[in-house]
Formats: sequence, structure tokens, C-alpha cells
Amino acid sequence: MAEQILKLCPQHTGGDPDFCGKGPRINVNVEIYKVNERELWVRVNFSLVQTEKANLGFYFDEITTATKLLEKRIWLAPYGYRINSIKTDLKTTVSHLDRDINVDVFQFQANELVNRLEILGDTGGEDVGDCTNDHSYLTVLFNPIKVGLKAQ
Repeated sequence: MAEQILKLCPQHTGGDPDFCGKGPRINVNVEIYKVNERELWVRVNFSLVQTEKANLGFYFDEITTATKLLEKRIWLAPYGYRINSIKTDLKTTVSHLDRDINVDVFQFQANELVNRLEILGDTGGEDVGDCTNDHSYLTVLFNPIKVGLKAQ
């Protein structure tokens, strides 16, 4: 029912654009909620924080931070019906310390909100400030979302 969220890129919020192999500490929170009885919305909070300053030889870099908040409608009940209940887990949360430059994959059970998270934190170069395949991103793949409907 829900569309997938592909390549959600965080916005650079502090420090330089490179995590320099120092993390980052990544937090992801995905939750669904009902709006106006007929709409199902998702809120995704994605944050990345460099864990320590890197010694670059002639100076220490700044702590790099990046965040992204996405709120969007993912489903609308058919005309004449309202969402009576949400029968799927409402929230999926991950806190993760990135230790390499590979995509980290988190797989969840069929009864949970999210089926799979794909997270790229640290990369081989600049990490935040752009939205290309070699910059930090989050992909959210949902399990089927089950709702109870009631005629209005």
C-alpha cells in the first residue's frame, strides 16, 4: 500500500562535509500516523553525527552533522471510508554506529512497519551536502501496511 522512500539524503547541518571515518552515529525513526480520518502519513527522522574530531595532521576537523525530517502522505482511504485502525506496528527505530564506507542493511520481521532500511553513512570522500550515490543516504522499504476501514 505505501510507496517506498528511496535515497533520502540528509541536509548538512554542521562542521565540514566529511565524517573522516569517525562514525557517524546514525539514528533513524520511521513512524506512521493517521490524519483527517482518511490519510495515512509517514514521518522519517534521519540524523548522522561524527563521533569525534579527526586529526588531519595540521588541524582537527569539526564535528560533522546532518539531518533530514520527511513527512508525507503515503495513502488515502477510498472515498466514503475512514481509517478505523492501523493494524501494523506504528514505528521502527534504529541507532547504529557506522564503522565502514559500505551500505548497512537492516532487515525486519514481516509484522513490523519497515521491511528493510539501507543506510550509507561514511563514504570514501565528502559525505553530506549533495545527493549522489557516493553521499550519505537512507532508503526505507515498507512491509505491507494493514489498516481497518469503516464506511462513513
